[in-house]
Formats: sequence, C-alpha cells, structure tokens
Amino acid sequence: AKRSCDSQLSRVQALESEAELSRTLANSLRAQMKADKERYESIIMALESHMRHLEREQVERERLDRERLDEEKAEREQAQIERLDRERLDRERVEAYTERLERER
Repeated sequence: AKRSCDSQLSRVQALESEAELSRTLANSLRAQMKADKERYESIIMALESHMRHLEREQVERERLDRERLDEEKAEREQAQIERLDRERLDRERVEAYTERLERER
C-alpha cells in the first residue's frame, strides 16, 4: 500500500512538474509572440512610412513633369507666335516694296 501511495505521489509530482513546465513554455511562447508582434508591427509601420514617402516623391515628380511640359508648350507657342510675326513682317515688307515699285513705274 505504501509503495502504491509512493508511486501515486511520484506520478502526481511528475504531472505537477509537467504542468509547471507547460506553464513556463506557454508563458515563454506568449512573450515570444508579443515580441514578434511588436517587431512585425514596427516593420509594417516602417514599410507604410516608406510607401507614403514614395507616394509623395511620385506626386512631386508628376508635378514637375507637368510644369516642364507646360513650359515646353509655352515655349513652342511663343516660338510659333514669333515665326508668324516674322512672316507677317516679311509679307508687309514685300507688299510695301511691291507697291513702291508699282508707284515708281
């Protein structure tokens, strides 16, 4: 009977030891999961911040491209105006010269 009691006591102690080990492991895993979660959240926040930075850069690049295109268009329009003005002046000179020649005849 004593041996049976000692055997049961040993089994109970082994189970208590196993339960304590399980609690320790569970607590360790919880702590590890918390640390992993914080690390992943930090990585996600850094990636989101980087994406916002890239989006701002893209918006700025698009704005600069639009400005450059607008400037190029304005330059082309100005060059065309100047060319048309030169052509008009040339025609007026030719017409004036032609009129003078006709008057001198």
